[in-house]
Amino acid sequence: MPLKRPLGSPGFHAGEHVTFNPLKSSNIEGAHYDPATRTLTVKFKSGSAYRYHDCAQHHYDDLCKAESPGKYFSRTIRGNLKWARVK
Repeated sequence: MPLKRPLGSPGFHAGEHVTFNPLKSSNIEGAHYDPATRTLTVKFKSGSAYRYHDCAQHHYDDLCKAESPGKYFSRTIRGNLKWARVK
């Protein structure tokens, strides 16, 4: 079942609904992709969440189907895209 971020949660705009696709990972809880803005939001099991800008759709797709989402994230996304902490 997708993880839903409550309305007005820290780092998210009031009225913004973000549904995270749960990932089988020891570090990443879930991910959300917005094709209209080309942003990927990743929620970690620590409770923090980061938004990655100008992210191609295939990065989200590959992250979701990776055998190890954490390894894919570290290799492909972290350090390669502009980001902002949202929680």
